[in-house]
Amino acid sequence: MRDRAKAALSIGCSVLAAGAGARFGTPGEKLVAMTMGKRLAQHAIDAAAASSASRCSLIVGAGAERVLAVVDARRLAVYTNDRWETGIASSIALAALTHAQDDAFVLLLADAPRVTTVDIDALIAAWLKRPDHPAALRSGAVWGSPAIFPRSTYAALARLRGDRGAKGAVLRDGRVTLVNASTRAALADVDRRRDISRLNARRTK
Repeated sequence: MRDRAKAALSIGCSVLAAGAGARFGTPGEKLVAMTMGKRLAQHAIDAAAASSASRCSLIVGAGAERVLAVVDARRLAVYTNDRWETGIASSIALAALTHAQDDAFVLLLADAPRVTTVDIDALIAAWLKRPDHPAALRSGAVWGSPAIFPRSTYAALARLRGDRGAKGAVLRDGRVTLVNASTRAALADVDRRRDISRLNARRTK
């Protein structure tokens, strides 16, 4: 990880990799699928580890052993979400807890391989300019994760339940700083097997 963006502040980055990926296959199968030359989850892990975040974490859950057996997570602190079946909110709450001492942290999804270190650092830079506000990545009219959350939002993140993400609960009221993604496909994610082919086809674009 590179030097932190500002010495007086601690900024974390958490990669969420706890979901079962049921529409793709068996637990953990999606995150270990080969995508653009790497395991799917490895793209997010590498982007986080190379960013200017002070420290990074990886939240695993469904198929955790399968995922950790093939990805290189040595640069991240690994935490297991034993409540992953209750929905993504439990992983978000755990991420906020693991970064409770940080002034802010970036939330990154492990199934979005086109998000780069440049995107993460752009979010951090945007937050440093408006530290009271979250910031989220935008590609055209689409925006959302990854996003960076200041400590003032941690309590709200901890109150999320089920499959409700932060968008609409914390990322709302016009208080979000929107940051343009480095590429048009940055927010493309993997949900089903056909998405792997779609992402591989876009690799050189």
